[in-house]
Amino acid sequence: MRTQTFLTLTTAALFPLVSSGCGDLTEGGSSATLEGREIGSLALVSTSPTGTGFTPVAATPRVVSTAGTGTIGPVKVTYFDLADNPVAPDAVTIGPDGAPWYSRAGELVRVAADDSVSKVPMPSGAGFAPALVAARGSLWLANWAPNQGVVRVDPTTGEGTLFSIPTPLSRPTAITADKQGDIWVTGGDQPVVGRLDAHDGVFVVAQEGAPQPITVTTAGIVVTAGGAVFVSDYSGGRIGRVHGSDLVWTDLGGNSHAPSGMAAAADGSIWFVDLGGRQVGRIDAAGKVHTYALPPELQNLSDKSASSIAAAPDGTLWFTVPEADGVVRVTSAGDVAYVSLEQPSLPRGLAIDAHGAIWVTTFSMARIELGN
Repeated sequence: MRTQTFLTLTTAALFPLVSSGCGDLTEGGSSATLEGREIGSLALVSTSPTGTGFTPVAATPRVVSTAGTGTIGPVKVTYFDLADNPVAPDAVTIGPDGAPWYSRAGELVRVAADDSVSKVPMPSGAGFAPALVAARGSLWLANWAPNQGVVRVDPTTGEGTLFSIPTPLSRPTAITADKQGDIWVTGGDQPVVGRLDAHDGVFVVAQEGAPQPITVTTAGIVVTAGGAVFVSDYSGGRIGRVHGSDLVWTDLGGNSHAPSGMAAAADGSIWFVDLGGRQVGRIDAAGKVHTYALPPELQNLSDKSASSIAAAPDGTLWFTVPEADGVVRVTSAGDVAYVSLEQPSLPRGLAIDAHGAIWVTTFSMARIELGN
């Protein structure tokens, strides 16, 4: 059964249909703009070792047939058990080549169409990359440690470059790209959003106007096709929108909320995961926030873990539930269903390829396909 709630926005200017300097939530709106202050450019830190190339990785795909709840039906899950490294991957995205790419412990892992697996090392100083995105023919990673910044990787050669980025964006936790190919990052533990101009490498930043007496963890970011930029504050229980040079927030209400992953649906609406509130939320084009309860078997979660969400070609959205070792599907109408993975798997990152296959970070890697 679906539960739907409507929230009253505490900041009236946050989600208008059209807002000067921010674009809108509909197709055909203005491009993503950020009328903030320029804070500097990319600075080279390191490049991949000479002779960097792809190294085959021994992998044993295991196929498990299962069934999802509700209307999901039969599901085939392929687990890739990698023999070379016991470290779990951090994040996953679909690369410019259409293949899934995983980040883990200073390297990138790629799964080819024939299920063969290979890897390339990241540049020196790159290691923990909690998010990555494909843009302008490259892979871009938000690198948290040991050096903070962004990493650009050529998916053809595997060569990578680590760049430092200016404070206060130096601890990026979320990264995305707009339709122009510009890279957007959040400031991690700072209430800031930055845009990296893909042409000249200059960062422009927006931030909230007044200091907030709360802890900030900007865990998700999304740019709509119309150019609106939204972020989530996992620690503060807020959703923010870039408005000119300001980052303006709406409180979801209550201390239990912890919004994390964000994604744009085909209809222009914005979806976000709020495992703290045991729900998933949708912001419609009129600015109203709709929330949908997780399935009953997920209502007793004790952990407000960060989650990833992505839109599928059929218009549905999927997101991870780490504590429950599973993934959830939600339709545009708010119908919610669940697929359980093997335990323990602790899924966090999630990406969906052009064929509708769902790629998930577990203690290794997994692919979910609907049907037998």
